[in-house]
Amino acid sequence: MNYQLSRSSSRLLLISNSVRFNHSRSYLSLNYNSINNSININNNIRCQTNYRSTPLLTSSLTNKVVTTTTSQRFYCGNSGDSDTIDIILPDGRKINGQKGVSTPFSVARTISKSLANRVLLSRVNGKLHGIGEALNERESNVELLDFENDDARRCFWLSSSIVTAAAAMQHFGSNSFITHHNYLLTNNALQDGYQVDMYLPENRTITESDIKSIQKIMTTLIQSDKPFTRKSITKKQSLEIFKVYIINNNFKNDGDIVEIVEFNGFITLVDKIPTLMSSGKLKCIELTKNSSIVGSLAALPTLQRLSGISFPEKEQLAVWKDLQHQAAQLDHRNIGRDQELFFFHPYSPGSCFFLPHGTRIYNKLHSFLRSEYRKRGFEEVITPNIYSQKLWETSGHWQNYKDNMFGFQCDHTSYSLKPMNCPGHCLMFAHKSHSYKDLPMRIADFGVLHRNETHGSLTGLTRVRRFQQDDAHIFCRADQIREEIQKCLEFMQFVYDKFGFSFSLELSTRPTPFLGDVDMWNRAEASLESVLNEFGREWRVNPGDGAFYGPKIDIHIKDANGKSHQCATIQLDFQLPIRFGLEYTAADSRAERPVMIHRAIFGSTERMMAILIEHTKGKWPLWLSPRQIFIAPVSVNSDGSGGPYNDYLNAVKQRLFDAGYHIDSDLSDKTINKKLREAITLRYNYLVVIGKEEQDNNTITIRRRDSTDQITLTLDKFLEELNDNIINFK
Repeated sequence: MNYQLSRSSSRLLLISNSVRFNHSRSYLSLNYNSINNSININNNIRCQTNYRSTPLLTSSLTNKVVTTTTSQRFYCGNSGDSDTIDIILPDGRKINGQKGVSTPFSVARTISKSLANRVLLSRVNGKLHGIGEALNERESNVELLDFENDDARRCFWLSSSIVTAAAAMQHFGSNSFITHHNYLLTNNALQDGYQVDMYLPENRTITESDIKSIQKIMTTLIQSDKPFTRKSITKKQSLEIFKVYIINNNFKNDGDIVEIVEFNGFITLVDKIPTLMSSGKLKCIELTKNSSIVGSLAALPTLQRLSGISFPEKEQLAVWKDLQHQAAQLDHRNIGRDQELFFFHPYSPGSCFFLPHGTRIYNKLHSFLRSEYRKRGFEEVITPNIYSQKLWETSGHWQNYKDNMFGFQCDHTSYSLKPMNCPGHCLMFAHKSHSYKDLPMRIADFGVLHRNETHGSLTGLTRVRRFQQDDAHIFCRADQIREEIQKCLEFMQFVYDKFGFSFSLELSTRPTPFLGDVDMWNRAEASLESVLNEFGREWRVNPGDGAFYGPKIDIHIKDANGKSHQCATIQLDFQLPIRFGLEYTAADSRAERPVMIHRAIFGSTERMMAILIEHTKGKWPLWLSPRQIFIAPVSVNSDGSGGPYNDYLNAVKQRLFDAGYHIDSDLSDKTINKKLREAITLRYNYLVVIGKEEQDNNTITIRRRDSTDQITLTLDKFLEELNDNIINFK
């Protein structure tokens, strides 16, 4: 039997040909004909073949539906059938349909052909629903979604990944298999699209000729408009099909249903996002890059990754390519290389080497926060990097986060590098007894953290394995929660204002799984909701995205390039104080439990630095700049031994250095124009030129960045300007 590894849930174990695969997003696929040989589809498999589809385009289609008359009632189905259903559109209109026959696509086609051509996905009674899947509820509230909707994009790119996976398997043959395929939808549209990871035998890599062949097969599959066919089978039937063991803790018995999607012989387990009806809508699809990545399994140490992008319209692809070109010029990795700020090395993947100029920025960011900590009542602490496994078991991280931790054995004991500071801060609170008068206790920590991010996810400074957070924890009484969270929000707003960021607020609520009881979670979420209302800015709920130990406020910033980033977070935690047995003595001498607030503004210094590089386009404000002042004489001796103005230049340079500024000079025999061009490329804030006139009059001539004006002034006046810029974060 020919098989291809395809998608599964997070606890799926697949064993085939004596090789064991346990992958977080695995896939298993076979030749479609093998299903018919093993199982009678008509009798034993509920089969829903999707109708012809149409791709996604712009804005939520619910807005377009509202524009027509709300009192009309349309019919979608066989009017003579007694088993009719009510299909209700977002604007209140009703369409009569037939149970088990009418689909969201037929609803869209009833309204207009252009609507049917745009709709990609639907939401029926609040749940995502493929547009080719039949409606079975007596009353169905139907929303029609196009490409501007996030879930519709996921649908589009998931379908694209399946087509690419099928084409890759057709090209490489049965000795290779797909280990992962999925959509990518991030806060940065330039990183969106999809990925397909695959294993190729004998350490083979993907070549340019492979990509051309796969792209050609994809084009054929799309032009033939092949359907994505969804089927429901039992666990027992899936074992017969795949001839492997499928063990999933969610299965309770052999009768449990497994959902699969078949496309041109490629079979994959169903994602929570439905697929398109057919491949014909993927007319604008392109493979963008290929790479080798480190697999998460010892049996599959190296995988090959194909990345791609797709759109419903050619114009959208053209715009995306143009934005990619522009973004490449602003990519923090490119600017960091050009300005000699940092680099990465394969000997330590995901861990950044900060060069002297990059370290200047890194330290200034920390110094900025340290100065504010002093004003806002935070005490900085230093905690260990290594903890016993017992600490993480106590905190609950071992049960919920151990796969993301680096661990090792020492003295017959399991240890881990810390991925966060909070458990250590709990130990610090418990180190001594506390009175209610001691609270709130605010502690901050810039300790080094390590998280085991997958190799393929590492992306410059935005996704690393070694990093530092501006981590702070507040231990307070229940009656202090409101005031402390308000202060956290005010602190965050102060910092982001200095960087010129706008931001939006999001309340992330109880996830699955979670620690604690529901009543405690409800109280915590109500507290955060109340504070957000009082803060006076718009906010929204992000259901189920809270931390496993408590709800949180996530802050999304928008930089000068329009990109959105999630950095700051404020998390309310009732769980860790319970797990660590933290107490303080109340006014009536009873032992009370403190509340813990987790707070970060940068998120990680590395990520914030990447955002600032792209936000400023490498043109740093003076207070953060690693290259503040460049100074050069108008002439030097031809032998490089100095020049007539060197003594005065060195005196000016020393005074600026003593005032705390970063100043570089060039006393080489290059022409003054060449020196200035090089300094402009490195984006110094100020260029200073020293010549005979400046020396005679005890002045300097300066040129501000992004200006061609040359201004002569005294050194005292220049220092006043510099100081004013620093004070005002300019």
